[in-house]
Amino acid sequence: MNISKELYNNPPFTVVHCAEVVFIAMTNLKLLQDSILPVQKRLMLMVKAVDKRTGELLTDPRHTYRMSRKQWEEWYEEYRHELKEMGYTQDKYKNGIDPLLEAEGLLMDAHRALVLALTEYGGLTWDQLSGDPDLMDEYLELQLRWLAEHVDKKRKRDAEKKQKERGV
Repeated sequence: MNISKELYNNPPFTVVHCAEVVFIAMTNLKLLQDSILPVQKRLMLMVKAVDKRTGELLTDPRHTYRMSRKQWEEWYEEYRHELKEMGYTQDKYKNGIDPLLEAEGLLMDAHRALVLALTEYGGLTWDQLSGDPDLMDEYLELQLRWLAEHVDKKRKRDAEKKQKERGV
């Protein structure tokens, strides 16, 4: 991405806003992972999750699809119970989707919006990036490093504006 010095020093509002949304989505996902992944792992151990083909012990929640249907149903029933105990009820998350999956989807949407906003200024397109996960990660990391200070400036301006509106 070859951008002008002016654009580099003063990116458009849309680009900065999209980067801010990515940072928020990343934080939300991390918070959910920290609270939900240990529960998922504990439940996998509790149901003695095994790969239905190899009999290998499963401990990674991303591999629940490898359990037998019966074992997965047992795990999922316990998991839904734990989510409810943690306060994740049907009305707290969209369409009954797992809150962790929802957060991952929101982060993907935020990434897509940022890439689209950058495309307008000469950045790579989503199609160019989506076929190569390593390129996608590197591209997003570089853009977010560049935009982080601009997001901080935007947040400070927003906070100052709110204080003025409140008369503080």
